[in-house]
Amino acid sequence: MDNSPSTPKDFIRLARPGHWIKNLLVLAPLFFGLKLTDRTLLVRALLAFAAFSLAASAVYVFNDMKDAESDRRHPVKRTRPIAAGHVSQGKAVTFMALLTAVSVGIPFFLLSPSVAMWICVYLLLNMAYSMGLKHVAILDVFIIALGFLLRPEVGSAATGIPLSMWILLITFVMALFIGLAKRRDDLILAENGVSSTRAAMDNFLKIKGEVDPDHRFTSLQSKRLAITR
Repeated sequence: MDNSPSTPKDFIRLARPGHWIKNLLVLAPLFFGLKLTDRTLLVRALLAFAAFSLAASAVYVFNDMKDAESDRRHPVKRTRPIAAGHVSQGKAVTFMALLTAVSVGIPFFLLSPSVAMWICVYLLLNMAYSMGLKHVAILDVFIIALGFLLRPEVGSAATGIPLSMWILLITFVMALFIGLAKRRDDLILAENGVSSTRAAMDNFLKIKGEVDPDHRFTSLQSKRLAITR
């Protein structure tokens, strides 16, 4: 493990700004409400987007802190700033606290307490996920899907534009579908002897074994099935 001094680049990597694109769902109420040209609402929505992105970064830092030991044994994740020793646990805590404070402070003082409340719900939900709920098969996927559902809720609270239940339902189902598809890929790899880093994968394998103990759905079989369709 490298103990070299922390650099601004390390903290940027720790915040994972490349993942902020997922937070564009915060702008969904403006899009579906046909209010993208309303400058006042656009500014409020962008502030909500910035706040949610900082909250998401705080969650990434917290998760990397919790998984530092296991990440060091992973061929790819071991290069993450905390696992590699570029950012100490103390600095990570300070950085996470700063991100959390700003992510809640922006909506509380510049938007509305309801926006800050939704962001706090997102923070608590994902910290609970990192602290143990991610080990529970199926529930872990539902929590991820709920995280996506909270994004348009934050946008709605920031702009005052209500979202229909259909939009919320479609957002949740699509996120759930993507999450389950990823778990399916991990399950196929695990069945073919590839070590999985998913915390709930052992439980997924147990569930599958109880449902169909004699069937092994390999990646080769899945390709053949796709060809025959």
